[in-house]
Amino acid sequence: MTDQSTAVAVREPTALTVRPVEVNLDNWPSAQYNRLVPTQTLLMPSDLIAPVFQIVQLEPADREGKSPDHYKSSDVPQGHRAPTARGLNKLATAAGVSFYDERRIDDGADPDVIGVSVMASMMLPTGQRITAPGSQLINIRTWFGSQTSAAELAKFRKQFYAHVSTRARNRAIRGLLSLRASYPEAEIAKPFAVVSFAPNMNHPEVRSRMLDAVSGVSAQLYGPAAARQLEAGKTINVSPAPEEDSAPATPTVLPGESLAKASGPVEEPDWLKPSTPAAAEAAPTKRRGAKSLPERLRESYDASELQGDASESQRLVLRDLVKDLPWATELYPVLAAAFGPEWDGTLDAPTVQAILNVAEAFSAAEPPIDFAAAWRKASADAKKAGDPS
Repeated sequence: MTDQSTAVAVREPTALTVRPVEVNLDNWPSAQYNRLVPTQTLLMPSDLIAPVFQIVQLEPADREGKSPDHYKSSDVPQGHRAPTARGLNKLATAAGVSFYDERRIDDGADPDVIGVSVMASMMLPTGQRITAPGSQLINIRTWFGSQTSAAELAKFRKQFYAHVSTRARNRAIRGLLSLRASYPEAEIAKPFAVVSFAPNMNHPEVRSRMLDAVSGVSAQLYGPAAARQLEAGKTINVSPAPEEDSAPATPTVLPGESLAKASGPVEEPDWLKPSTPAAAEAAPTKRRGAKSLPERLRESYDASELQGDASESQRLVLRDLVKDLPWATELYPVLAAAFGPEWDGTLDAPTVQAILNVAEAFSAAEPPIDFAAAWRKASADAKKAGDPS
């Protein structure tokens, strides 16, 4: 007699050593770039996060000394230029800055006064986020000089809140990125090297997690992907099964019928509300070798990545699709045959999507298959299979 015991190799667990990753900034020398990085090297805690460098070139001034990305005025030192809101937004976008908790800080009693505060946030290589506040309070009566025309005041008032909010955001950006209020003209002409931090897509674990997340979103948007077919395996010789004795055959029980008998009929969802059933059309003939409707439903359900309750859009489509199919006598028997005794009668997102996918496949067939007629035929087959007589 051969020894059929299985040998198991046991390996002692080893400590996982995570080495930090050092990134040198020699490719962005400070003589040629305005580096928005306070150090010469970046020490990444692990290879799960990677630095992303982007080069931002502010638009140079034209012959008249004007640029949409920076300006000079009496408030700016001689020979310097200050970044505009557009220029600051370019740097903030490259650095991955986000804004939240924007709100007014005045009481709104004075129409000439608006105050706004906002928080800016960005991610560090450790995965932590740092924040910086920005606020601005403007009183129109003191903000403009006596030489300001009535037309200029009226134009400012039309976008009063937007002007104050933009200035609050500009302050938050400068505080978060440690930007100077103004730069010498030669300095602001140099490109800015801006660093942000993102998941390292070259890392196999990160890539796998990202693909899992993307597949879930794609399934919600476009429906489940087609089930992957199994490849043909090797031929295996199987001994013939022993002949059955003369004992009476066990009656066939419809999958899900035991659940219905034990706990009573599963109630129809309130949102389904089918109308009075119409006269049954002639049921289509099932092609030899073709999958049954319950098999199609189960296959689509197993391939689905959806979870949770059905969406409102799914419900609307399903209600219109099964409006002539009564729940207890037509819908439930087929669904119970498809999902078996473990199904509790819940029409969740993957279940509803499976019905919609089958209906779409029927309409795309050549020639098209009548969904309602096919469903009634499947319901009759399920009831016949579950009838012990």
